[in-house]
Amino acid sequence: MLGSGEYLNIVALVDNKNIKERISLFLHEILNKDIKIKSICFYNTENTDTFYGDIDDLNKYCLNCIELEYKNITFELNRFTFKNNTENISLDFNYTNLFEEEDTLRVESNSKFIEKIAIIFFDKMKALHGKMMIENFIDIENIIFTSDKSYYSKIFNTKEFNLLEKIEKDAIYLKKYSDGSFYIRETAIGDFSYSKKIDNMLQSKIREILYNYFGYNIK
Repeated sequence: MLGSGEYLNIVALVDNKNIKERISLFLHEILNKDIKIKSICFYNTENTDTFYGDIDDLNKYCLNCIELEYKNITFELNRFTFKNNTENISLDFNYTNLFEEEDTLRVESNSKFIEKIAIIFFDKMKALHGKMMIENFIDIENIIFTSDKSYYSKIFNTKEFNLLEKIEKDAIYLKKYSDGSFYIRETAIGDFSYSKKIDNMLQSKIREILYNYFGYNIK
C-alpha cells in the first residue's frame, strides 16, 4: 500500500494489443537486486473479487496491480481498461513521502530514479501518449496535456505535423527513442509543475491525432 498523501502518477495511454507481453518486458527490464516485486493482484473475471498470484500468472489472468519496492521507495503498477481498446497503465508513487522530506540529496536521488523508470516504462509500454503528474490521469475521453514531463509516440511526428519540432526548444531534457517517439521535460527534474508551453492550438491537434487513431470523430 502507498499510504496517505498526494500521489505522483506516471501514466501511459496504450492500445491493448499484447499488453501482457509489454508489462512482462517492462518488469524484465527493471527487476534486479534493488527492485523487487512485493505482491501481484489479479481480477477474478467471474466476479468482482481479486486474488494474489505471482509473476508466472501474468499471462494467465487479468492484472489488477503490482506492488514494487526499490530501497526506500514503494510504488505500484496499475491497469485501467477503457472502451475502444484503450488502457491506462500507470506507475504510482506516494509524492508526499518522497518529496516533502528535508533530505535534499535523497529527494534528488528519488527524482532521478523515477525519471529513469518513466523513460523505460513509456518505451516498453509502447505508449501512444504519456505524462508524469501529481494525481492526474489521461484517458481518451478527457485528455489534459498540461504536464511538464510528457511522452509522445511517433504518431505525432509526421511530415504534416511534427510535434517534436514545435516543442523541443522548450526542453531542459529530451530523450529521443529509436522508433521516433520522445520524452520531454520542460522544468527541473524534481519540479512537477504544470506546463504552459503547449498552446490550445497544439492541444487540439494532439487530441485530433489521438481521436483519429482510435477511429473517433472530433466533437
